[in-house]
Amino acid sequence: MNNIPKIGDTVQIRQWDDMAAEYGISSGGYIYPEYESDMSGRDVPFNRAMKSLCGQTFIVEDVIGYVLYGHMTQWTITSKMVELIDDNVADSSELNNFLKLFGGR
Repeated sequence: MNNIPKIGDTVQIRQWDDMAAEYGISSGGYIYPEYESDMSGRDVPFNRAMKSLCGQTFIVEDVIGYVLYGHMTQWTITSKMVELIDDNVADSSELNNFLKLFGGR
């Protein structure tokens, strides 16, 4: 994601393979999204212990620099570790239930 999400945006934590393909994996097994550091200037990696977060969604409650808050974990999540979810797009199960009303699907 190129843009930093805003407070109130719904985001999804990107898949490990997607980030690894874009940024590579260090010899220590970390993914370092480019140009993202915390307020102290340290690079913020995505590590293997964080893989279970992939695919989880959350609403951004605060943004400080590149760091996003609202995910309710102890990990530091930055803007390049997530993708924006369009809240206006209906979930497919909702669409299928609607179509059933009219004899579809």
